[in-house]
Amino acid sequence: MRVCENDAAIEPHQRYQKRSAVILISRVPRLTLRLALLALVPVLAWPQVAMVHVTSCGPQSFPSTCSIPSTGSGNLIVVGIQMSANNATTISSVTDSAGNVYAEAGAARAIDTVAGTVADIWYAKASVAGTTSLTISPSASTSNGLAVIWEFSGVDPTAPLDQVAVLNNQASTSVVSGAAVTVTSSIEAIVSIAVVGNSVSGIASGNAFVNDSTLQGNGWAHLITSSTGTYSAQWTPPAGTYAASTASFKAASGGPNFTVSAAPASQTVTAGTNAVYTVNVSPSGGFTGTVSLGASGLPSGATASFNPSSVTTSGSSTLTVGTAGSTSAASYPLTITGTSGSLTNTATATLVVSTSSSSNACDVNKDGLTNVVDVQVSINNYLSCPATAFQTFVSQVVTGVLSSCPVTTGIHTVLLSWTASTTSGVTYNVYRATTSGGYNYTTPLNTTPISGTSFVDCNVALGQPYYYVIRAVDGSGNQSVSTTEVTVTIPSS
Repeated sequence: MRVCENDAAIEPHQRYQKRSAVILISRVPRLTLRLALLALVPVLAWPQVAMVHVTSCGPQSFPSTCSIPSTGSGNLIVVGIQMSANNATTISSVTDSAGNVYAEAGAARAIDTVAGTVADIWYAKASVAGTTSLTISPSASTSNGLAVIWEFSGVDPTAPLDQVAVLNNQASTSVVSGAAVTVTSSIEAIVSIAVVGNSVSGIASGNAFVNDSTLQGNGWAHLITSSTGTYSAQWTPPAGTYAASTASFKAASGGPNFTVSAAPASQTVTAGTNAVYTVNVSPSGGFTGTVSLGASGLPSGATASFNPSSVTTSGSSTLTVGTAGSTSAASYPLTITGTSGSLTNTATATLVVSTSSSSNACDVNKDGLTNVVDVQVSINNYLSCPATAFQTFVSQVVTGVLSSCPVTTGIHTVLLSWTASTTSGVTYNVYRATTSGGYNYTTPLNTTPISGTSFVDCNVALGQPYYYVIRAVDGSGNQSVSTTEVTVTIPSS
């Protein structure tokens, strides 16, 4: 009863305050719990890339084997390689004890011809667990071989490679800069190596890369990015000449996505002619959409067309870039863009435009040749062509001996034809000598394989006898025996 009396003695506003206090206290844990759950959601959605381990190997003679900690499943293995060797030496293969498949990271090979060193980056995606050793095999045995091997988790298992850059024959400088890459995804693993003439001690102050090794005084570093941008490793102190190679690898996608790549990386054409690239679309994360393709960065007057204009799920398209006769000679970086809904990915390629190789004013369409097209265009503009060249060309057309040859000082050509080989899928090489017996049959006249059964020798001298043989060539480069020798003597006038 006293409790009730005491309660009754509380003023109304006091009772209200007490009840309010109780209500506020009861809400605190609910608010705290809700905020904690909200904070967890985006963290779980972020792709995570982490370096599992890094191992240095060498110096030792290549081919050789490097031991590494046992690898995990589905990871990325990256191998940075340095060789002190003839600059023509390449890496033939990288293999490991678990049977993972390795490939060069695009055009990652860099050279320093002054120091006689080669740098390269190879990788294996979606690793099989349990790899404990790798074998590095160059095209020729070499001493003083070095390697650093990284393993990363959380990397795209389907198409991890994003960007590759190299620096060749770099002069000595106060800070050694690795080749810069501009990544297209926020989260990527970047590996950068620098092979230097002298020694570096570590990453330059303020640079974001992590120094992973100073094996043999070279630079070996990595970085895991958190945003798109351009990244370049830097090392100190001053060094001699150097070469550098950098490759970046994308995080595993949180959902369906695709990549775009272009080959070849660079094409050189004369103004007024076409450059052709193959554009590949590769899916990841279950992507099944349609990718529309476009190109930018074209020189003035140039056009770009894709066949087909879009790719569904995966496949390739042919990009034809047509230049104008007035296009300035220069190097043009092209950006190839693939778009599917809200997803956009890009690839880069280079278009190099040179001036026409022909200085002949009769080359009206500026394709580097003087041919029937030019005669048809020039027929109403006779004075635009040097008279002697024009007359020689007309005589060749009239006599029917020009074929695909450009105008020369004479009117004679040799047309060869032969019976096709009974072996399918072969091409042919044509060999010529100035004496019988084939002692000079070492270098073919044709610069590219001949798929047909005829060839025109445009460059012959008056009064000269020539001896020809043909050889068939299979896809592996194996050649057949020569055909019976054919003799042709060029008229003296």
